[in-house]
Amino acid sequence: MMRGERRRLALAALALAMLALVADATLFAVRSLEGSVHAEPTWLIWYQDPGTPGVVTSIDGLEASATVEVPTGIVLEKRHAIYYDTFDQQPNFTSSPYCSGVLEWNQTGHYMVVNISALGWYYDWWYGVYQLPRWYCYFYPSSLDISSYVANGSGVYAAAIMWRNGYYYVGDWLRVGFAYANDTTWDSYLIGLRDEVLANLTGDNANATAYYYNYSQGTYYVSLLNESSLPSGAYGFEGLYHHNMSAGIDFNVWDAGFWSIGLTVNSSSTLRALKAYINESYRFTPNRVGVGVDTEYIYAYTLDGLPYIYFDNFVVTVDAYPWLVNVTGLLPGWRVVLLNSTGGVVDEATAGSDGVASLSVWGYLIVPNASIEVYDDQGRLVARASFSYVVGGDVYRVERFAGRVLDIYSDLAQGFVTWLELVDTNCTLLDSGHVYIFLYNSSGAAAAPIEVVDGVIVSSSTGQVPAAPTGSGGSWLAGWIWATAYLPGGARCFVDLREVFEVAPGVYTYGRARIVFSAR
Repeated sequence: MMRGERRRLALAALALAMLALVADATLFAVRSLEGSVHAEPTWLIWYQDPGTPGVVTSIDGLEASATVEVPTGIVLEKRHAIYYDTFDQQPNFTSSPYCSGVLEWNQTGHYMVVNISALGWYYDWWYGVYQLPRWYCYFYPSSLDISSYVANGSGVYAAAIMWRNGYYYVGDWLRVGFAYANDTTWDSYLIGLRDEVLANLTGDNANATAYYYNYSQGTYYVSLLNESSLPSGAYGFEGLYHHNMSAGIDFNVWDAGFWSIGLTVNSSSTLRALKAYINESYRFTPNRVGVGVDTEYIYAYTLDGLPYIYFDNFVVTVDAYPWLVNVTGLLPGWRVVLLNSTGGVVDEATAGSDGVASLSVWGYLIVPNASIEVYDDQGRLVARASFSYVVGGDVYRVERFAGRVLDIYSDLAQGFVTWLELVDTNCTLLDSGHVYIFLYNSSGAAAAPIEVVDGVIVSSSTGQVPAAPTGSGGSWLAGWIWATAYLPGGARCFVDLREVFEVAPGVYTYGRARIVFSAR
């Protein structure tokens, strides 16, 4: 018998069943104990292979089986850092003109030292003090060329942990931050802080600044923006305090920015302290990025306690903030914890509706021998992985299956209501793993899922989903069965499902599907 003829007979049978339900339900032996009619129009509603990678299906009408390959673990999806260094080994840095011998590597503490005194003091007989010459020096990794990213209109960001010693004299002025330079023309931008040293080790005055140093034309510097005063109660570049600082330029729109954490009293939030637009008059193509120091006005009555600037954990990223690490592939409400080499918590965050959790790595920027742990919304450990380095700007992904397993099509002229029921399951999920089965209609509306977590059935049915034709006749996509699964390596889980279709009030037909999840 041809499919079209079977379809007509099925439609006729379904119509007769519905009519009989209204006229005299006792005429039909298929009447259930609840008084509903069970019809079998399996060729009017059927499953279809959605073609999802990693899913192999076998389908006969509303009878289907599917095998799902589930990847496992947490993987580094993208490292946005194009340079990062903890300075455990002496780096190869280049200095700007007339600044050789100013930058040193501390092999004990594994950090970099800007020895400002190396510029050479002179004695001012008029004021009776020693002074340093007004000088601007910057230092950058010799191997790093950012010119291609600038040409592509990318955002290039630099970050470091920076500090100074505590023996400057009250009234000293200096600029410290990040330099974007061209090593042919030696033009540069300096984005950071302008700091006035006050008494003791706290209470410095500071502004966020962005300057253009036009070396080739002899202009010493041009302010790109009037100095942006920090909020009331802000800290300056305090002596002996570690400062988390970052600067960046979006070369698509030529906006410069400066960010830091803990700039304000009793605050641990990241503050954007500067936004400066670089107009056409001050544009050039930087090919280097590093740390810059401008000795605006530094003096001393004696040469005891010479001034130094220090920096450590230097990171340069493209199109990503160097103080954030993102973890994707999560479900809303899942929690991610980043741990350092001793098991201390660097940061933790909860995924939002987009399935992403953002972790702050201020205070580290580079975390050696780090671990990432993922917990579900019930606090159960889902995944854990260790990495030699977690670096600001990194994007990690929790490997799991997420996709359509079976599509649902129909030839019925009218819509219907459907839901899924869990008939049986057998899962070897060890102590961490989950399978969630969702039912969607063609509009993307989903019901609450079937849940199997750690081999335990948390929810055995979905909510009801309405499906309705979207066209003017013929076959139409009614919806799909969508699953997400995380399994530890070697684990295996199968679920036997029954799908109920209420094609008219009190008239039902059923689909059956076995889905086998197997960890890769």
